[in-house]
Amino acid sequence: MAKNENKASVLAFDRRLSSSNALFFGVKWEERQEKTGRPLPVQEKSVRGVIDNRLKAKDQTQTKVEASIENPNLQTVDYCALGMDEDTLRVRFNIQVAGNVEPCACNNPVVKDKIIGMVSEFAESGGFEELGRRYAANLANGRFLWRNRLGAEQMEIKVKANGQDFIFSNVPLKVFDDLEGGVKSDVERLGKEIAGVLSGEKNHVNLEVDACVKRFPGIEVYPSQELVLDNSRGKGKKSKHLFKADYKEEYAAALHPQKVTNAIHTIDDWYPEAGKPISINSYGAVTNEGKAYREPKESDFYTLFDKAVQKGLSSLDSQDQKYMMAMFVRGGVFGDGGE
Repeated sequence: MAKNENKASVLAFDRRLSSSNALFFGVKWEERQEKTGRPLPVQEKSVRGVIDNRLKAKDQTQTKVEASIENPNLQTVDYCALGMDEDTLRVRFNIQVAGNVEPCACNNPVVKDKIIGMVSEFAESGGFEELGRRYAANLANGRFLWRNRLGAEQMEIKVKANGQDFIFSNVPLKVFDDLEGGVKSDVERLGKEIAGVLSGEKNHVNLEVDACVKRFPGIEVYPSQELVLDNSRGKGKKSKHLFKADYKEEYAAALHPQKVTNAIHTIDDWYPEAGKPISINSYGAVTNEGKAYREPKESDFYTLFDKAVQKGLSSLDSQDQKYMMAMFVRGGVFGDGGE
């Protein structure tokens, strides 16, 4: 047992939402009900770019600029686009929500019992229904499409869960509480399916997602970009690699599972002075902004978790409780390794 009954040097949670690859297909909008569409290939192109980066002060002369023009920036990149007879991007993937929320590893039985008690208390208060509703909303509004959502003329997302079909059309990226009418009721129903697993009422739920986004024929679409660990550079060497996944005997451009689930976990608008939802993260980190919205020792996960373990779940306000439980759902290694 750990020296401090409120600390665990080993503490981990398995992720509860798992996604498959999200495959890309090209299809005509009016044929989307009858045809799956063509698996979109990742293609390669080489282009001659113009040097237009900011020059150092000593190089900011007409002579240097003209010398750079004569020494072109040769680039080889991957790209993906709809065909000229296809106006719609179809994105298909599966999600499984499995297992009630509890530690998969914990070397302090006291801490483990406290966590299980907090999860039970949160479930009885209906907290998981709120989390489930937000996950469902991010499926309904197509947040997982990322940049592919921009410029959409129409959008239709079908989600199948336990024999039920949910169809969402043109749902905006609004604040979660702004949903209305049939969209609101369907999101709540789908959210309850997810919440039933997280609270331990059900073992799992499988979701089939089929999203169609009407754009424009021949327009570029955006799969995940691969991380290339070879940092060596050279003229003409490929500088952008796009992700593709097996589809039958072919390959199709795709989004990484991590990118899909990151979008679904974008439900945190409980951080101080919140302006928009961000993905669930220990410190509220948003990489493309270089900013952490949850200050260490103030509103970060570890500070809130330690307080809850020491003083009970009720020591946190309702928003902090939801954030902490969403961190458990996301999963990760949270042990206290000491100084």
